[in-house]
Amino acid sequence: VLSGGNNIGNYPERDETENWLLDYAEKLQLPVLGICRGMQVMGVRSDGKLTEVSGHVRTKHKVTGVLSGIMNSYHNFCFTTCPSDYEMLAISTDGCVEAIRHRMLPWEGWMWHPERYKKFRKLDIDRIKYWLGQGAKPTTRVARILGEKELVPMPKKGNNPQKAIPKKDRKKETKEAPKAEAKEAPKS
Repeated sequence: VLSGGNNIGNYPERDETENWLLDYAEKLQLPVLGICRGMQVMGVRSDGKLTEVSGHVRTKHKVTGVLSGIMNSYHNFCFTTCPSDYEMLAISTDGCVEAIRHRMLPWEGWMWHPERYKKFRKLDIDRIKYWLGQGAKPTTRVARILGEKELVPMPKKGNNPQKAIPKKDRKKETKEAPKAEAKEAPKS
């Protein structure tokens, strides 16, 4: 999940980190859900252009499309056209793209914040279930929220992957790993 908060460009380290995470997710075909800013990062990577918008901060408004309803809104920028690698799932009455889905990857973006409602809404839970059914695998914690049985176990607290390596080989493995994995994070 790429979360909301801040505008793109305000914190270059965050921008770089999120773009690196998306490069990694794309390479491994991992699912991504972008919430608000997270959706914006996904769209900008696909040559989407953000436009400053008013009337979308601390309010609710109607969206229509594959996903429709009354959604909360906390953003200063939006896409007025769908980024090229995505299809539009929802649009607001004033023309802001409010939800997108990648055409080839298990990636989806929503401009609203499901976590800001007092209780998770059925609309959002159903959409997450649908999205997970398209190839995304939830962790145990997410599965519990959705009322599903455990699908992917969370790592246990204190679980040390080094313990799986025989003690005599640990030092060797630790010394060689940085050389093999020394890569610079991709620049956005």
